[in-house]
Formats: sequence, structure tokens, C-alpha cells
Amino acid sequence: MRIEIPGEPKLWQPVPPPQTVSLPLEARTRIGVLGGLLILPVLGVALGMVFGAAIMIQFLATAETVSPSDVVAVLLAVFGGVTSVTVVGAVVTLLADRWRNAPLVIDAGSIRDGRLRLAPVPWSDVAHAWVVYKGSPVGGGDIEGIGFELRKPVFACHEPYRLGVFGFHWWRGQPGDTWINREYAALFIFTGGLVRRHPRDNEVYIPLRALSVRRHVLVHTIAALVRQHGGSVDIL
Repeated sequence: MRIEIPGEPKLWQPVPPPQTVSLPLEARTRIGVLGGLLILPVLGVALGMVFGAAIMIQFLATAETVSPSDVVAVLLAVFGGVTSVTVVGAVVTLLADRWRNAPLVIDAGSIRDGRLRLAPVPWSDVAHAWVVYKGSPVGGGDIEGIGFELRKPVFACHEPYRLGVFGFHWWRGQPGDTWINREYAALFIFTGGLVRRHPRDNEVYIPLRALSVRRHVLVHTIAALVRQHGGSVDIL
């Protein structure tokens, strides 16, 4: 089966012609050359900061005399170590996704995501889909992923450290949300992931970063299939 989607705008072609996508469409985790070169050094630095925080805590606990500057140094080390946990989690999750080789699969009748252990969800079960951007979509914000409001609950394993997830741009606030609800992204990073958020029972969020298929193609393919089966889509 083939479907037609809008072409991806480029600097030299702001109004591109439509493009055709063949189904089924498989998108696998992709690290890339630059990512492969940077991932181990980044992981090493983050782990070093975590272990450094542990050493500084041990120093503070065993030191006979402690100066105010020592306390400040320990607090800074602990802060750096805790926030580095999110970096370690993101790198480990990316490597695990690549090793498992569990793809996101889009076909004419359903969508499934091996990364989330999400069984095939028929398009007819998708009541609404919304595209999640980092930054303003009008100002050229990057696509982070796509969320689904389903007509029935499903099981999915939402790993909070996966790229496109831990910024919490996907979370749609509700009336009456407190400051904690609104600032979960900061709380997640500052607590090393202890404060984490999951979609509601009838929601699924699929991150689209670090995949082998361009996010524009994935988003517009999903949007076309949702509309074909009677669902609505928020997309710019």
C-alpha cells in the first residue's frame, strides 16, 4: 500500500511537491557516526560525575573538620552527580534500543513499537493524535514525537530516559494543575529521574528521535492513517 503525504520543506524548496510512502514502514533506532563518536565520552563524563558525587559525600561524612567551602563543593558535586543520572539513563536507553533492534512499525491497519513493547494498535482505536514539538512549531521547533488518545487503554512501557521523552514536552496539562505538574521536566532532571511522569491509561506517547526514518515522514504518515480511520490530528 502507498499513501501520499506533504513533502518536507527545505530552505531551497519551501513548497515541495507531495511524496509517496510505501507501507509497511519500519523505523529502527539509529545512533549515527557523530553520535557513535560522542556517546562513550559523554557516558564516561556522566559516570565520573556520579562517582565523584559519591566520593565527595564520603569525604564530608569522614572529615574531622569541614569548612564552608567544602560544603559548597560537596553540594555542587552532588547536584552534578544527580543530574548526570539522566544523561546516563538516556545513553543506556539509546544503546539498549539499538541492541534490541525493536522497530517502530507502521502499516495500513495498525501501529506498533517494539521499544515500548506496544502491541499493534488499530488505527480505528486512535481517537486523537497530536504532534509534540520542542520549542514553537511556528518558529521551526523540532519534532519530538507523537501522542495518541485512544478509545481503550493499552499497555506500553514508557521509558522516561528515552530521547524525545524526558523533556516532558509531550505532557498535556489539565485545568487546575499545580506548579509540580507544570514543572515536572525540571524536577525529573534535578532528582535524577526519581520524579517521573507516565501517560494516562488511554494515552500512548511515541518518541521519534534517533530513528532511521525522518520524523517528518513518520509524523505525516501517521497523521494520514489516523484521519483515514476517523481520528483527528493536531499538526502544523
